[in-house]
Amino acid sequence: TSIVSSLQYISSGVSSLLLTLNPVAVVLLAHLFLPDERLTRQKAFGVFIALMGAGALLVSGETGLGEFVEADWRGYALTGLALIFGASTTIFAHRTLRTDDAVDVASIRMFSACLILIPVVVFSAGYDLSNVTWRGYLALAYGGLIGGFAAFLLSFYILKRFGATVNSMAT
Repeated sequence: TSIVSSLQYISSGVSSLLLTLNPVAVVLLAHLFLPDERLTRQKAFGVFIALMGAGALLVSGETGLGEFVEADWRGYALTGLALIFGASTTIFAHRTLRTDDAVDVASIRMFSACLILIPVVVFSAGYDLSNVTWRGYLALAYGGLIGGFAAFLLSFYILKRFGATVNSMAT
């Protein structure tokens, strides 16, 4: 929701570039909270390079929305918020869910997201499905099952098998 909301203030391209800092956030949080994933010199150098690139983007005030649109801090803040929450969930999952079944975790994650986001959508933007065709429902099912549930399963498998830092690279 934070990422989508940021698109009112910055372009999807700029938001995507900033979201590539996810591995940086995971590496730093893993160093603090996961004893088996410490910050090495190579990781520190990679973090430094990534932060320099993001810093150049922020200093330039680039929005990706054209020459007449000024940068708005809210777009960067919302993207940063999504970045921090996303990295935090990776660390939390690695610390606490190592012995849990991937299907159970992915199911609870999807169900919880639906419980939270459906009321948000209904009360903020409305929920009119009258113009949705069977192709739209098919696309929704595909996006939910393959783009959502299967992606969560794969992500959790990588997290359990290889760790938080490797998982952030795949994400």
